[in-house]
Amino acid sequence: MKNIFITLIVLCVVHSLANAQTPQYNPITVDISRRLSKDLLGNNSTGFLTPLVTTSNATVNSRFFRSAYIPKKSEKIYFRFGIHGMTGTVRDDQKSFTPVSPVGSKSVEFNNATNAFATLSQTKDTTGLIYGIIRYLFASGLEDPTSGITFPSSSATVFGNGTGSLTLNRDYFKKQIQGGDPLLTLAFTQLSAEQQTLILNTITSLPQSFPLPTGGNISQVYAGVPQLEIGSLFGTELLLRFIPPVQLDKNIGNFSFFGIGLKHSISQYIEDSPLDIAIQGVYQITNIEQIVGVTKAELNADANIYNMNLQFSKKIKNITSWFGDLEVFGGYSFEQFNIESSYTYTLPVTLQKELGLMTDINGEIVADPANGFPGDNQPQVSKGAIEDTNHKGILGIAKSIGPVTIAIDYSISNFNLFSLGIDYTF
Repeated sequence: MKNIFITLIVLCVVHSLANAQTPQYNPITVDISRRLSKDLLGNNSTGFLTPLVTTSNATVNSRFFRSAYIPKKSEKIYFRFGIHGMTGTVRDDQKSFTPVSPVGSKSVEFNNATNAFATLSQTKDTTGLIYGIIRYLFASGLEDPTSGITFPSSSATVFGNGTGSLTLNRDYFKKQIQGGDPLLTLAFTQLSAEQQTLILNTITSLPQSFPLPTGGNISQVYAGVPQLEIGSLFGTELLLRFIPPVQLDKNIGNFSFFGIGLKHSISQYIEDSPLDIAIQGVYQITNIEQIVGVTKAELNADANIYNMNLQFSKKIKNITSWFGDLEVFGGYSFEQFNIESSYTYTLPVTLQKELGLMTDINGEIVADPANGFPGDNQPQVSKGAIEDTNHKGILGIAKSIGPVTIAIDYSISNFNLFSLGIDYTF
């Protein structure tokens, strides 16, 4: 039964190739390359992009307070407007991830190819059937240490450096058909010499490798946030944050967000409390738009961020005669991120040249539609969801000079941050 299956698959391949047009590129090979590239990049886009999305959101999810004091009663409403800057160092473990193979085991891929053949009369997806065979050959090679087919155990994230790829061995593919794999070989030997040549030409037209995305070698992330606080009613302050789409940092890209929070005094209920204590809840909606890597892939990520923090502060009087008063503050913060992202990309330029979609003109790889090199005009989209939580410890100091206050703090968490803010109360 398997012999019949393989024979019919090969005949379908030959039929498709024999009837295909012959432009500068092979449409079937290009389609197969797109499918494999989507499986490769789609499975790994989340691992590649997660550090960018989580660290950029964590960066702006800070600098919510510089004092836990809130007056229980206020003679008039006060406003506190501030500008706050944050920066964080990217850790080494955020620069790489373990990529996921685009294919399953050899047995799984054989079953998938069998199913593709069984439904061919309904789907008419001949290219899909051919791709099933290619995936089977990939899986065979990845399980054979002598095949020369390799897949990296580590690859760069958007913050990392270096390249990784699924590397092929077209000679191994040919050997599998010409004796290495008994099932494929049996079907192949029943074909004419011309048909055998067509099959071998298809294999040899495959790209030599399929690259994973490359990182930008980024070690530091920066952000800036405007903030307005309004108080006080029954020991409660309202916090508002908003920024339209702007490029906060070249590593983050266009970033926009809106945030709203409520902060309530706890120490007002504690008689003679030695510390000012408050609790705060903040909800933020963010959007990131970024062009990533040499392929100019487009990232779009929407996040809902929930933050609860417990704050403490203490005013220290007359530290020195010239310095005056100082306020020390700190707290604990719990954060939850729910992020939906999409990653739109085309085949890498070098791959497009190898497939015949682009050509080399004056040392530059470009599309030339008039001469049969249209470029990859079919962008693919991979979507993913990221959920993350973070615990953060915060410690800082603030110095007021009249209505102006300058504050610095350091946050210790999965992504450590240093921030500086200046605000004006009126």
